[in-house]
Amino acid sequence: MTFSPNLDDATDGNLDVWLNEPAREWHEALPLGNGKIGAMVFGGIHCERIALNEDTLWSGEPVEPDPTAKWHHLQDVRRLTLAGEYAAAEEAAKQLQGPYTQSYLPLGDLVLQFDHAGAASNYSRRLKLGDATADVVYTIHGVRYRRRHFVSAPANVFVIQIEASAPGAISFTASLTTQLRGNCSRVSSNRLLLSGTGPSHTDPPYIQSGPGIVYDDKRGMRFAAALECRVEDGDCEVVDGTLCVRNSTRVVVLLSCATSFTSFDKQPWASERNADTIVVAALDNAEGFDNLLVEHVTDYRRYFSRVSLDLGNGDQESLTMLPTDQRIASVRDGMLDNGLATLLFQYGRYLLISSSRPGSAAANLQGIWNEEVRPPWSSNYTLNINVQMNYWLAEPANLPEMTAPLFDLVNNLAITGESVARSYYGCPGWCAGHNSDIWARANPVGDGEGNPAWANWVMGGAWLVQNLWEHYLFNPDKAVLASKIFPLMSGVAEFLLGFVDAPVEAPSLARATKDRSADGSFECPEMLPHTLLTICPSTSPENEFVYKDAGGALLAAPIDKSTTFDCAIVREVLTNTIMAAAVLGVHDNIVRRCEETLPLLPSFDVAPEGHLVEYCGHEEYDRGHRHLSHLYGHHPGALITRTRTPELADAVRKALNRRLSNGSGHTGWSRAWLICQLARLGDAERAHDSVVKLIAHSTYPNLLDAHPPFQIDGNFGATAGIAEMLLQSHDGFVDLLPALPQAWTTGSARGLRARGAVEVDVHWRDGQLCNVTLRSNRKGESEIRYRDRYYMWRHNAQQAISLDGTFMPVVA
Repeated sequence: MTFSPNLDDATDGNLDVWLNEPAREWHEALPLGNGKIGAMVFGGIHCERIALNEDTLWSGEPVEPDPTAKWHHLQDVRRLTLAGEYAAAEEAAKQLQGPYTQSYLPLGDLVLQFDHAGAASNYSRRLKLGDATADVVYTIHGVRYRRRHFVSAPANVFVIQIEASAPGAISFTASLTTQLRGNCSRVSSNRLLLSGTGPSHTDPPYIQSGPGIVYDDKRGMRFAAALECRVEDGDCEVVDGTLCVRNSTRVVVLLSCATSFTSFDKQPWASERNADTIVVAALDNAEGFDNLLVEHVTDYRRYFSRVSLDLGNGDQESLTMLPTDQRIASVRDGMLDNGLATLLFQYGRYLLISSSRPGSAAANLQGIWNEEVRPPWSSNYTLNINVQMNYWLAEPANLPEMTAPLFDLVNNLAITGESVARSYYGCPGWCAGHNSDIWARANPVGDGEGNPAWANWVMGGAWLVQNLWEHYLFNPDKAVLASKIFPLMSGVAEFLLGFVDAPVEAPSLARATKDRSADGSFECPEMLPHTLLTICPSTSPENEFVYKDAGGALLAAPIDKSTTFDCAIVREVLTNTIMAAAVLGVHDNIVRRCEETLPLLPSFDVAPEGHLVEYCGHEEYDRGHRHLSHLYGHHPGALITRTRTPELADAVRKALNRRLSNGSGHTGWSRAWLICQLARLGDAERAHDSVVKLIAHSTYPNLLDAHPPFQIDGNFGATAGIAEMLLQSHDGFVDLLPALPQAWTTGSARGLRARGAVEVDVHWRDGQLCNVTLRSNRKGESEIRYRDRYYMWRHNAQQAISLDGTFMPVVA
């Protein structure tokens, strides 16, 4: 027989993640998703496991506002910190902590047990980024078996087609299992229904003193999954809760899943949303395989095909014939493989499309893929870098629609964060802390026991609105700015104005002297004008600083005043709020106060050695820390740039050197942030070195990011970093090939985006720009830079221009 038409035969095989053996562990499986349903395909030969997730399946329930006013503890923390009583301030800060977040849960497993004995040959499992399908192919006793998988967004179903090259060669059983509380029942001769309930509470895995996992018969998220086998020939029946298929040539397996979740503020156990009914209806409405496939590929490619990238592999094209894990091993051994960097870039785009769609929940620490009931860091929304990094690629890599779930999360946090701002900090506006979940928890977590280095960080909401402002800069739409972005920015600004303008008499920041103490710290004896505001308490996630106690012992502490990170993020939020207000013609009391407060904020401070400091007057405890929080003003912020603030940019460079020389970048997402920082500095070679090191040391065989364990932010951050190397626009102009390394001597990129709604295609040869095409859907004016030469482009809507290697100034 012949296999059914293969729609992706014409796609680029260089965009395949493929391996020649089944996955041994969950993090080696191939990820598929449509924003709602996540599936990890192991590719087993005789027994196949497919791990399933649904984006709204979380433990817990909505957050009740804390009736206890805790803001009076804030005054104790401030008083102790400013008096230099850091150990006491740390203990006092724990009184400002609330409950931990809930956990993102696994739905269960689809298990296929095949009845074909014998050893397999010619095996491969292949994730095709070009059409978002995964194939498993092998031969047993001369019969070629093929399983094709995808998750359809239009139909909201997971689809598998199983084919054999010999008639009647397919026999298997299909079952659904779950680690949660659930039961599987027969719906019809070819359908099963798994119904269950999630825990009413889970503790993070690093908490050993709590109950761990709690079930309550009257509470918890309800969930369901429906499974159907459609056989072309042969038989299908249900035996003991298992679907049994016998003697078929082609089988289509369909699965749908849903939960009772309706909103962050609605009880899931009281919901009228019937997950059982929803999943059965999805199968009823699902068309035949060919129609599902065409619909799926068409929908997916309208996003993915916007951008193409070729970094040139030269005489290394043969590397694309190797399995992905072998290519990673070759890079680890020193082989140059530009094609693998291209694949990594597009993999990040694929993963974002697969885990964050309009209408879905925002991508969490693992996107939408998780196998543990108590997953690492609860697989939650970690707001001190990770969630924000998840979406750095969305704008430059031409996937702006995928930020819609992030907007939804921030909107929800603005509601819960308003009560947190009042009860925990005595401030108006809204805020969010270090962790959140689907219930939009905004309080500082830790439950009175967490290290304030991470638990008491208060700038989560402030960082999130930076992502939203960036969305506007790339997509200048005043209506969206007015209705969806500015209210959130203004609310955060209002909180910061109250938090920063603290009623505490205190000395302010000053530039450091060159005289260091024996412990390496430096004094700030001369105070700047007393009107300078102090941000206190202030942390630099998740680091600490070194100080001497009264007895002269060296100690570490997390809480300081006016850390570089907090100063930068406050300054940027207030600046951006003023800019947004100017676009909208708003000049209310909050905007006026932003204007008055900005000049009073501490400025960036540079150490005697020339690096940007992390803490005022103190050395950081971990000089090689994975977080680069004190460099926020350089990236993702734009307060520090090479053209406007060259001295501070040099201080950033020296701070990066300091971090790297002490071992920073040892986790996947940290290395990805290094790529972005180095690209902004124009340090092409070291940015490229970080791309290589991320591939070699921070990826699993399937190219998923290894923190370790798996965290998806490293994948997303790597894509954003590669985009920064090829195109930048944060400094008021479109900068072409700003950090092009020698290894990428010839190549091209199509469809990258710059701020101002400008789309860019570039082609270069021997390290030189050959031509560039610029497109825009709006009228305006864009300044273009290439190698320190500037050009002006006045564009009309839908106008495109192309420039050849002479790259003459454009005035049309």
